[in-house]
Amino acid sequence: MTLHLRRTGVAAIGLTVAAGLLMAGCSKTSAADTTGTSSVTSSDLSASAHSHPSTPNHSAESRSKESPTSETSTPSDAKDADIAAACKALMSFDAVQSPGGGPGGPPPAEDVKKWGSARLPALEEAITKGGDALGAYLKPLLPVIKAAASDGTTPPESDELLVSAAGYESWAHKNCGYQNVDVTAVDYAYQGIPATLKAGATSLGLTNKTEKGEFHLALLARAKDATITTVDQLLAVPMPEFGSKLDMLGAAPAAPGGAGGILVDLKPGRYFVLCPIPVGGDETSGDMHMMHGMAATFEVS
Repeated sequence: MTLHLRRTGVAAIGLTVAAGLLMAGCSKTSAADTTGTSSVTSSDLSASAHSHPSTPNHSAESRSKESPTSETSTPSDAKDADIAAACKALMSFDAVQSPGGGPGGPPPAEDVKKWGSARLPALEEAITKGGDALGAYLKPLLPVIKAAASDGTTPPESDELLVSAAGYESWAHKNCGYQNVDVTAVDYAYQGIPATLKAGATSLGLTNKTEKGEFHLALLARAKDATITTVDQLLAVPMPEFGSKLDMLGAAPAAPGGAGGILVDLKPGRYFVLCPIPVGGDETSGDMHMMHGMAATFEVS
């Protein structure tokens, strides 16, 4: 998920926390380190990626119809599409760092301009190459990214934009031949996160099966301190320092019963998956889902 992480209603709960972590004071990951959705540097997905429908798929259970599927398929409009080029463009689109800012306000207009300008070529390429099915998800994003690039307008709070983002991530999950990881979020745990993954282009899909009406998030991060390798060590970091201790690589938000995703080019090393959503939606409590079990690690080799 790469759009500005703000929502109204239940979706606002915790996404402002995630936005603060992603957009306030966190050092940005370099291209030599990690690339991925939402807030990471670009990757160069080879044209051969789509030619391997047997790409590993890690799943705890079947995904819902609204979530990314784990099967590689050919879009019905394939004759008009260049799937490999569209997939490469989507990975590049999701690879642009989120602009700086904080949970109390939008990022500076100049930073938004740079963010929009960096994303616009990849978005236009994906629309051109992906065919009608992918274009239906991406076209609602075009005026938003153009406004960001031209005058620094921060993307608005919009259910339509999140639906579009979830849609193109689902399309990529199904069609790009990435290493697919299907994760289910429950109260309060992740199901389906493997202990190990291979390096390379990866699609992580999140399905929210809450029974408490909770919004859930899969925030992908790496610790800047190589000695922090476990969840217990990470959660021992004081909250005022928490964001500064991590490189935030992307976030997949999923409303109750909904789904989201992350596209990321994984590099070798230890990764964390976290849900910084406040329990019960109480943003003043500081009591987050990740403190109750929604925190996991995996190793990439």
